[in-house]
Amino acid sequence: MVPDFQGAQARERFGDFHGRTLIDMGISGFKLDECDNSDYTGGWSFPELSRFPSGVDGEQMHSLFGLRYQAALWEQFRQRRQPTYGLVRSNGTLAAPYPFVLYSDLYDHRQFIRALANSGFSGLLWCPEVRDAVSVEDLIRRLQSVVFSPLAMVNGWYIQSPPWKQLNRKLNNAGQLMNNWQQVEARCREIIGWRMQLVPYLTAAFQQYASDGTPPFRALVLDTPADSSLSAIDDQYVVGDRMMVAPLFAGEANRDIVLPSGTDWHDFWTGARLTGGSKITVPASTENIPVYVKTGSIIPWADIGLYAEAPETRRLTARVYGDGSLPFEMGLNGEALRLTWRAGHGSSTGSNNYKVYKWQQIE
Repeated sequence: MVPDFQGAQARERFGDFHGRTLIDMGISGFKLDECDNSDYTGGWSFPELSRFPSGVDGEQMHSLFGLRYQAALWEQFRQRRQPTYGLVRSNGTLAAPYPFVLYSDLYDHRQFIRALANSGFSGLLWCPEVRDAVSVEDLIRRLQSVVFSPLAMVNGWYIQSPPWKQLNRKLNNAGQLMNNWQQVEARCREIIGWRMQLVPYLTAAFQQYASDGTPPFRALVLDTPADSSLSAIDDQYVVGDRMMVAPLFAGEANRDIVLPSGTDWHDFWTGARLTGGSKITVPASTENIPVYVKTGSIIPWADIGLYAEAPETRRLTARVYGDGSLPFEMGLNGEALRLTWRAGHGSSTGSNNYKVYKWQQIE
C-alpha cells in the first residue's frame, strides 16, 4: 500500500498521525526513506502503470512522491511553529526551500563530493554520510568531508559499536574492537568537534540561503562564472561566502587544488597565504582536510561543548585572515552579531548569545 501524497486528504491523515504520535513526543526531524524508486532497492516500488485516487499515474507519482512526502511532515512542524531538519531520498529543484537534505544508498566518497557540489546548481543540499569505510584513512577522510557538509551524519545502524571502534562489520557485531580504537576514536572526536566549532559560520550561510537563495554549499563556478576553467571542477566546493573545501580521498597519493582568481586565499588551518588563480598540490600525508578562506576573512570559531546548546558553544574565537577587511555578520533570535577588525583591533557588536572572548590574527 502506498499513500497518495498528491492528495491533500492523505497528506493530512498521514501527517496528523505522525504529528500526534511522534512530533508531540519530541521528535525533531525525520528520515524519509525509500521514496526514490531506485533500482538499488530491488524494484519494490509501485509500477509506472499505477493510478492513484488523486488522478496521477505511477510515472508521475515517482517524481512527486518524495516532494509530497516532505510536505506532509513539514506541515506538521509548521503548524506547531517548530523548526525541523531532515533527510529525504527523492527531491526536486523547486523543493529548495524545504528543510530536507538529499542522500542515497550509493557510498563512493568521490561521488558523494560530486553530488554535494552539483546539487547546489538547483539550490538543493546533499548529505555525504559516513557508513562503510575500508580503512582508518578512508574513515577519517569521509568523516572530515561530512563535517564540512550540509548535514553531518554517521550512519551506523548496522553495527553494534561506532565505526571508529571496529571497521569490520562482522567483528564489530561480535564485540571485537580494533587494537588501536582509542587512538582512532580520539581523532574522530576531534573532527566531530570541528562541526560544533563551525556552527556559527554555517548559521550565517544558511541565513543567506533563506534570505536570497544562495546555496550554502555549491560548485566553484557559481561564485566565479567568468572563469571557464572552473566549470569541470566537481571535487571542490564553496561553503558560505568565504570558505572553500577540497577533500582528500583515501588511497590517492595527492590531489591538485585550484584556487579561484579574484582574491588570494589562506590555508584555514595554518594561515599560509596563497595566490588566487593558481594551482597547488596537496600530499595525502596532510593531516586535516584542505580548507581555504578568502584573504581578509573573519571566521567565527566556537568552543566545543558536550551538546549543541552548551554554554561553551556560545564562546567564539574570531580568526582573522589577512587584513580582516571582510567582516562577519550573523542574525540570531532577533539579534545581530557583527565582527569587525580594523588596524589590529577587533570589535563585536550585538549578540547576547555569542561572546567573542578571543581574537586570533592568523597573518
